[in-house]
Amino acid sequence: MSRFWFKIRISVFILFITCFNISFQYEDNGFVDLIKELDIPKIGVPAQGMCGQFHNNYQIHEYPAYSLTKDAILTVATHQAFPKGFPRDFSLL
Repeated sequence: MSRFWFKIRISVFILFITCFNISFQYEDNGFVDLIKELDIPKIGVPAQGMCGQFHNNYQIHEYPAYSLTKDAILTVATHQAFPKGFPRDFSLL
């Protein structure tokens, strides 16, 4: 997928979340695990991330990177998203 279409999809995703006040399950630390919420392990193929085989103590998932096809659609029900309201500091890493 080209960087252009990737940026478009991320922008649409963020706009969708903002407009519909979607809420994910917050963890105790205030973070949302998008890999778990979007069920990416079922639709993605594990891939080597930028850290290679290195694993750290904070890594929750066996594979921290997933490769998705250009036709993959990531959706989540609005009742799951941000039960405490849309976060002020929102970013996708």
